[in-house]
Order: sequence, then C-alpha cells, then structure tokens
Amino acid sequence: MSTSSQKSQFFASASHDLRQPLNAVNLFMEVLSTKLTDSAQKRDLGDIQQGLDSLNTLLDALFDVSYLDSGSVNAEKVSFNLQMILEKLGRQFLIETKIKGLDFNIKDCNLVIHSDPILLERVITNLLVNAVKYTETGKIELWLEEADNQFVRMHISDTSIGIAKDHIESIFNEFFQVNNPERNRKYGLGLGLAIVRRILDILNHPIAVTSELGIGTDVVITLPLSTEQPIDMPSAADTNDTLNAFNGLQIKSYFLSS
Repeated sequence: MSTSSQKSQFFASASHDLRQPLNAVNLFMEVLSTKLTDSAQKRDLGDIQQGLDSLNTLLDALFDVSYLDSGSVNAEKVSFNLQMILEKLGRQFLIETKIKGLDFNIKDCNLVIHSDPILLERVITNLLVNAVKYTETGKIELWLEEADNQFVRMHISDTSIGIAKDHIESIFNEFFQVNNPERNRKYGLGLGLAIVRRILDILNHPIAVTSELGIGTDVVITLPLSTEQPIDMPSAADTNDTLNAFNGLQIKSYFLSS
C-alpha cells in the first residue's frame, strides 16, 4: 500500500474522532448564543461562528476526499428512473434560482439508467449548487441527449463566466481555483470537482467539460441506460445512513473558481 493510500485510510478512519471536538464546540456556540444579550457580544460570537463554519467546511471536504481515496466507497448500482432524482432537484433549486433572477429548467425524462442513485444524486446536486453560485445572469439547464441504445448524455449547462481552455484539465485537481488568486473562502476550497471526479470514477461514468469565457459552461456526464425494471428510490433516511461520510457536505467550489 502506498503512503498516499495509507494517509487516506487514516483520515477516513479518524474522521469521526476528529469531528467530535468540533461538533462539541459548535454545540457550545449554540448554547452561548441563547445566553448573550449584548449586541457587541453577539457580533463577536457571529465572527467566531463564521470561522467555525469555514473550518467545518474545510474538514468535511478534506475528509470526504480521504474517504473516497481510501477505497471505502463502493458503488451499489441498480436500475432506476432518473426522473425521480430530477424532480427532487428541480424543487430543491427552484427558490434559489428565482432569488437570483435566473431561468432554471430541468427537462423531464422517462429514462431508466444503471447507476448508484445516492452517489449520482450527490454529483448532480453539487454541480447544480455551483452552477447557481457562479451564474449571475441568464440560465441554468439540465437536459438529456440519447447517444444510442446503451447510453444517454446528461448536460448541465449555464451562462456563467466560463473557463479558459488551458484551465479545463486543471479544474479536476485539488485546490485549483480559477479567478481566485487571493484564496477567498466564499469561492470555495478548490475541492469540488476533485470530489465529483472521484465519485464519477467510482461509478465509471465519463465526464466532459466544454466552456467559453464570457459565454458559459456545459458539463456532460455519460450514463448507461438499462432495460431492467426500475426499483423504488431510497428514502432520505436511507441516504443518510448509507453515506455518513458525506453528511452535511456542500461542495462549494466549481470549475469556474476551483
């Protein structure tokens, strides 16, 4: 086993123990917030909470990368109707896109695919989160294009600021961030696509990115079609139990600033 693999397994195994003291601090912060009445103290507490939030986000992302690299995540592929995921995500992102004044559209489909629905939903969710984050005007669309009788291509397209051609390969590297030389945390940690790419490698689903500066970006994931009877989708509780390592994860970085 390589040194890198050993480190990944260590962090994956130790993540619960390392999170425990931080969870305790967060709990104490919540208790303290109910006791403070002075406005200046509340502002100070808010500043501390922002620092804790950044630390929580950073550790979650680092632990998830380690968990994926440790080989502990296995795809449990089944045949399911992709529309069940897309309907859920459509409701989830409708309000946020309306607030930003964006046109948001997820095209209906009635396709049965063969994949791990929990892992795939995580990938699509995080790509949409970041598409919303980095698209200031215009639209975000998710639509499907049948490649042949065996595969379908899922497009997530936006009218964001785009990516330079010489950066497209680098966006999958850890901590790589375009347009963020000052490492501003509000633009993410540069781990977003690294995590998405790892999950897609586990699923064996190819991903491709095309982009034009000032025009937008199109992400394409190729998914295998299935002729089997689709199963019922797992509940939210099942999802949480299956992917404890990903609980609370929001991938903040995107290829636009990863």
